[in-house]
Amino acid sequence: MISISHRRDLNCAVQSFGEVQRYFLRHPCKGLKQRLIPVADTEGNVLVVYLM
Repeated sequence: MISISHRRDLNCAVQSFGEVQRYFLRHPCKGLKQRLIPVADTEGNVLVVYLM
């Protein structure tokens, strides 16, 4: 069974790195939504797409 996973996080700095992380440490975000979407082909191979 393939399912889509959703996650909400209130700390954008933890989910970022480099300049973006430094920005979020100075300017906290109000929230972050993440989504993992598995995609399968006809041979059963699965690729997971990560959206933020």
